[in-house]
Amino acid sequence: MLFLHSQFYANNHVILKMKIKHFTRTFFLLLVTYVFSNAFNPNNPPVASTGAPNESTCARSGCHTGTANFTGSVDISGVPATVVAGQTYAVTLTGTSNAIRSGFQLTCLDSANVKCGNLVPGSGNNTTNSNGRQYVRQSSPKNYVNGSVSWSFNWTAPATLALPVIKFYYTCLAGNGNDDESGDKTLVGSFRTVFSTTATAEIEFKELANIYPNPVVHTLSLDLLKDGAAKYSIYNLLGEEVLNGSVASLHNQIDCSKLNAGNYVLLLRTGVKNSSTNIIKL
Repeated sequence: MLFLHSQFYANNHVILKMKIKHFTRTFFLLLVTYVFSNAFNPNNPPVASTGAPNESTCARSGCHTGTANFTGSVDISGVPATVVAGQTYAVTLTGTSNAIRSGFQLTCLDSANVKCGNLVPGSGNNTTNSNGRQYVRQSSPKNYVNGSVSWSFNWTAPATLALPVIKFYYTCLAGNGNDDESGDKTLVGSFRTVFSTTATAEIEFKELANIYPNPVVHTLSLDLLKDGAAKYSIYNLLGEEVLNGSVASLHNQIDCSKLNAGNYVLLLRTGVKNSSTNIIKL
């Protein structure tokens, strides 16, 4: 009888060890699967990878690195040069490359580099918020077709904005499709637009003042159309104020000679309204 009991416990001990071994193996496989899938993040990639200020891109350690020979570019369409407060725009991000597989991420910031407007996901993408910024990104990767890949979503302009420049930052992956982080390339892009409270911003500005010549080489003339005082600020397309001053007469001159060549936004503030227009420095 004692032998039978010993044999019984021995058999149970063997069975228990086998169950523990099987459980451990299963748990290990599940853990490896989880770590592997989250390391490469083909779905819902980690945020802060758009190349925006204080952000990196996907081309970093622990993400997509390598020396891929892929070429390409990424851009967005659907956002005009001037956007209107509260209006919704259908945005398409398009990557072109000789790569195989792709993902993307985009954020929109104001001049203080915080969330600007509201992103609404479309098919195959989603949005998330982090550190005062909002991101739209792929829910699942896509393959390039005839050298192109695209995602569509909506963006609604804010109702109000202190400074007129809005900035979009985005990245698009040019991947080799081997389900690994190596051998990939990150395509980086950005786009700036000007904020307006109404759809008739240029008309409203022309009701306040005339500016000439535009493009300007050295001196920009600003003629107020009514008596009174106004303040002006000139911003580059990074949203940085590069010139400011006050005007209190009908005829004024602004020295633009030290500005670098490029596109700028002139914001005019009066006691009645604020309005902006685009200027070009040659």
